[in-house]
Amino acid sequence: MDLAYSEEQLLFRQSLERYLGENYSFAHRRHVAAKLHGFDPEVWAGLAELGCFGVPLTTEHGGFDGRLVTTGLVMQALGRHLVVEPVLGSAVIAGRLIARVAHAAQRDELLTPLIAGTSRIAFAHDDLGTKASLKGGADGYRLTARKTAVLGGATADRLLVSALNAAGELRLAILDAGTSGVSLHPYQLLDGSWAADVLVQDVTIGSDRILGDGSDAGPAITATLDDGVVAACWEAVGAMQAAYEQTCAYVRERRQFDRPLAGFQVVQHKVAEMAVCCEEAGAAALLAALKLDSEGADRDRAVAAAKVRISHCGRFVAKEAVQLHGGMGVSEELPIATYFRKLLTFELMFGSSMEYRRRYVKTVIAARAHEMSAVLPAAERADITLPAA
Repeated sequence: MDLAYSEEQLLFRQSLERYLGENYSFAHRRHVAAKLHGFDPEVWAGLAELGCFGVPLTTEHGGFDGRLVTTGLVMQALGRHLVVEPVLGSAVIAGRLIARVAHAAQRDELLTPLIAGTSRIAFAHDDLGTKASLKGGADGYRLTARKTAVLGGATADRLLVSALNAAGELRLAILDAGTSGVSLHPYQLLDGSWAADVLVQDVTIGSDRILGDGSDAGPAITATLDDGVVAACWEAVGAMQAAYEQTCAYVRERRQFDRPLAGFQVVQHKVAEMAVCCEEAGAAALLAALKLDSEGADRDRAVAAAKVRISHCGRFVAKEAVQLHGGMGVSEELPIATYFRKLLTFELMFGSSMEYRRRYVKTVIAARAHEMSAVLPAAERADITLPAA
């Protein structure tokens, strides 16, 4: 297996890093997060021009790449620069879900403007209370839904809403955000990005607004949310690396007792542990991206392991970065406090670390992989069973 990035991937990452370095300062980021609901049209157009929104999609679907590793490089750069625009929710999750479920005409209608940056689609999936329902038939449907924590929902012009039909199968409906009966309630997340709760009150839609050929969208949703988890892992890795690098620069510059902080052995140990965590997190994210093209337990195990490991490493790096900066680590003058909030937010995205630990354990036991353990005594291996759901 070749783990080296291609020349095209490296050039693309370099171009994106250069664009963000010139156009997305920390001060600009604070303005976008506070005043613009996390969306700068000029930055969005610039990212589209670079091809960022086409990277998560294959050429068959009008995109440029389709591999999660290349998508991860995009997200890593966005994480380093604390970009709050909804690339994860729109280009990665909504884009890849449409590519999986929609038929050709729907893909052309929805993905072409998404890739060009002229449309922003948010995926509304998590129900707030009663599960969303889709009632009707070939002549039309009535959709009722209350969705929460919709990434990018605050500035979306279209909504991709999941709902159960009469047979208990998941379907995906596409709605304009301005449709009568649809209301958005935006709010800011801990890391400064924006989400929204979505209320759909008995809205009538045509059968052409239901994505796909009528089959259950559940498996496609599960696979796409795994894509989103891994993309978010890469974004967290980028934030970790930036926090680590800025901490290294700070301890070299900051002096105490007539010497730089970097001259104290205890500080060197902390910085070394941060470096190890960054390497571990990067390896976990890369492995998960490579496994996403596989099926079954290997895929599930890699995604769960990446989420758990990167959550743990991210918390450690964020905590030590704040500690080594002292009082400046909790001020708004430096990005460190924002990296801290970014990494804490990641830890809770798509479910807590404990949920992903359970998922990892279930995949290991279901595959009987624990029976090959060199650590567990043979007598204990036989007593391990799947935990209750």
